[in-house]
Amino acid sequence: MKQQNGIEIKIVRLEEQLKGARETLSLQAREYERRLDILNHEAEQLKTMQINYVPRETHDNFRREIEEKMNGFGRLVYIGVGICLATEIVLQFLVNFKFK
Repeated sequence: MKQQNGIEIKIVRLEEQLKGARETLSLQAREYERRLDILNHEAEQLKTMQINYVPRETHDNFRREIEEKMNGFGRLVYIGVGICLATEIVLQFLVNFKFK
């Protein structure tokens, strides 16, 4: 009888532990679902935000093209300045040579 009582007590305790474990798992599942919903919402917001921005690769390619054009323009400016200086020197030489 005493042994049967002890077994019944153990069964009750095990059932309580099982009930607690089920409640814990249920609570954990709800929490995982809540967090997943938050992450899904954030993912949707990120997709919406990405529509408004240029991808880094596109930006870098555009910047590289602009820099190349600016470098080419810079070379033209230096060539123009060189031509102006050469013209000035030739004109000064001609003026000095003519009046001497």
